[in-house]
Amino acid sequence: MQKHLEKVGQTPNPQQPAGVFRLPRRSLRTTLLLWFLGISLLPLGLVTFFADRVVSQNRLEAVGDQLTMVSRIHCKAVQKFFYERVQEMESQARCPLNLGLLLGMCLE
Repeated sequence: MQKHLEKVGQTPNPQQPAGVFRLPRRSLRTTLLLWFLGISLLPLGLVTFFADRVVSQNRLEAVGDQLTMVSRIHCKAVQKFFYERVQEMESQARCPLNLGLLLGMCLE
C-alpha cells in the first residue's frame, strides 16, 4: 500500500486505517466547476437521449408512410398496365381480321 501511495504522490497517514484511500482535497474552484458541469450536463444528456428517441420514432413512421404510399402507386401502375393489356386483347379478339387469320391457321 505504501508503494502505491508513493506512486500517487501521497505519504501514508498513520491516523488513517490500513486499506483506506482518500482522494486529495480539491480547491473550491475545481469542486464548483465539477458540480456545475454535472448539474448542467446531466439534463442536457437526458434531453438529448429522449429527443433522439422521439426523432428516430417519427422518422421511422414517416419512412413507413412513404413506403406504403410508393407501394400503392406501384400497385396501381401494375393494375393499370394489365387492365390496358386485357383491353387490347379483347379488342384484338373482336377484330374480324384477326378472327379470320386464326381460323385460317387452324384449318391448315
